[in-house]
Amino acid sequence: MVILVERWQGSRISGRILRLDPNGRATPGSAVEFEEAAVLDWVLVQPNGAEEGNYLGKFLDLEDRLATLHD
Repeated sequence: MVILVERWQGSRISGRILRLDPNGRATPGSAVEFEEAAVLDWVLVQPNGAEEGNYLGKFLDLEDRLATLHD
C-alpha cells in the first residue's frame, strides 16, 4: 500500500492511501493512521523527480529485470 504522509508526529503517521496493496484491499483516498514500526519501505520524491529510499521497490524492479534474462 502506498500512503501520502500528511503528518508524522512521534511514532504515529497519518495520511491518505494513494495505491492499493497487491490484493486490492483498502480504498484510495481513505484516511489511514498507523505506527512507524509498520513501515516496510519509504520513498521521498524531490520536485525534480529524484528519489531517496524505495529500496524494496528498486529490488523488485531488479528482480523483474533479471527474470527476463532467463526467458
